[in-house]
Amino acid sequence: MTNKLSHVLVTNMTYTENHPKFKWRLAWYEAMVFPRILKQTNQNFDIAVKYNPIHDELFKKISDRIITFHEKPIVDERPEYKKWDFFTNYIKWKDIEGLDMYDIQTYLSSDDLVSPEYIQRVKDEVAKNLDTSLHINFQPKLFDLWNLDVKEMRKKYSSGSASGFLSLYQPDKTNYVFIREDDHKRMAKHARKSITIPEGYCWISIHGANDSSTMNI
Repeated sequence: MTNKLSHVLVTNMTYTENHPKFKWRLAWYEAMVFPRILKQTNQNFDIAVKYNPIHDELFKKISDRIITFHEKPIVDERPEYKKWDFFTNYIKWKDIEGLDMYDIQTYLSSDDLVSPEYIQRVKDEVAKNLDTSLHINFQPKLFDLWNLDVKEMRKKYSSGSASGFLSLYQPDKTNYVFIREDDHKRMAKHARKSITIPEGYCWISIHGANDSSTMNI
């Protein structure tokens, strides 16, 4: 049944043209993140990347499977947005261009890793909750790029403070919510039901160029 539902995996890679983090992020995404996306046991989903149009050709070279989309130019200082130096962190659906509405949206940071069963686990949970909007929250582990260590996080996520590994199922599109409209910790409020999936499906990569994550979290 869930294979009849539309499903998109969304990643944000919106950087300014010469931002110092972009080159490394793109290389890591292409070498480590994207291959794991392609190895999903369930391939019934689309792959979408929010990007700066100036980088269009770079993403086209990675794979013709990637749907590229972007946000409308923000010409005023809207208080509902938290702006970083290289992209708008939170963006409402009305300000998105180039992406269709999907029944299921799954978000993955451009430097984080997932197991081959990640998408299938999302679909399994949605199949149990077809009649209601659903927020799926994954508990990640930590992966240290420098010494290849993997360890459990001290922080345990819940619906009240959810992780950045999340999915949102919306059978009713009346008030459609983009998967990155709000801080990931608060995304559960956009669904009638929220569930937390235990460790084993995803890893936060610690590589020295993170915005906030460290091996101490």
